[in-house]
Amino acid sequence: MASKWPPIIHGSPLAMFEAVHLPNETFGELDPFFIRKYFKQLGTQWKLYDGDGIPHQVEFNMSTTKPLITFGWPRIRNYYKWNGNQSLTFHYYGQDTFLMIVCEFEQNESPSSFPQYHSLSTNLDDYRSFLLEIKESHLNSSKLVLPHDFGNHLSLSDYSEFILCGAHHENVTCKFIKHGENGVEFTFEKGWKKWCKSITLLKEIY
Repeated sequence: MASKWPPIIHGSPLAMFEAVHLPNETFGELDPFFIRKYFKQLGTQWKLYDGDGIPHQVEFNMSTTKPLITFGWPRIRNYYKWNGNQSLTFHYYGQDTFLMIVCEFEQNESPSSFPQYHSLSTNLDDYRSFLLEIKESHLNSSKLVLPHDFGNHLSLSDYSEFILCGAHHENVTCKFIKHGENGVEFTFEKGWKKWCKSITLLKEIY
């Protein structure tokens, strides 16, 4: 018996993320963290396979700041005759190929269960925002000393690297360092200068 999926889906996925399909929306919002990590290998044309191996062609808008599925999103809704909210999980296998797992929300489901990145989500558990002013002196430095509350918040994740993203896809992995046993100072170091250089080059171009 022939397989329902292409050979690439027979292996293990490289990554996965959750999404929401809402009635009457012509686009689907995507997890920006996934997009920023895999942006360099993503194209505009994606192929989504459902649990029965049925493929759907969609288009990605190639944005890291507001990543969306555009063309093909309403057509998926019409194909499955969805009338309400749909919870989706995307498993990424490379080469713009995804396995799309569909799970219908409970009837009383609210936006509090939407992924936090979604614009309509009210799921604000452990969600915080910080405003940093990047001065000219910061752009010429090999590191950035972070405000203590921001640095302390990042340290809670136990990650030693973060991806810095700009408005024009200048994404650079940057080393996050906590100095002192009590976190006296938090900095972005290795990678900071490279990211600043990409920003400076864009300023010169525009």
